[in-house]
Amino acid sequence: MRIMVKAEMLRDPGTFDRLELTPAGAVNPVNGQCYPWEHGFFAFLNEADTEGSNKKYLEMYNDCR
Repeated sequence: MRIMVKAEMLRDPGTFDRLELTPAGAVNPVNGQCYPWEHGFFAFLNEADTEGSNKKYLEMYNDCR
């Protein structure tokens, strides 16, 4: 399945800088932050950076894969 994403719509969730698409995911050209493409989604959150309900449900989701 091929998914079309318009690069001009993608923004870094922390800085709101425009992201550039690469074969591996999206990269912020200003600070070099890379957001890999995993399981059909950009990985904007690292499990280590989550807490509370976000951590609980991310762990639950990861256990089901």
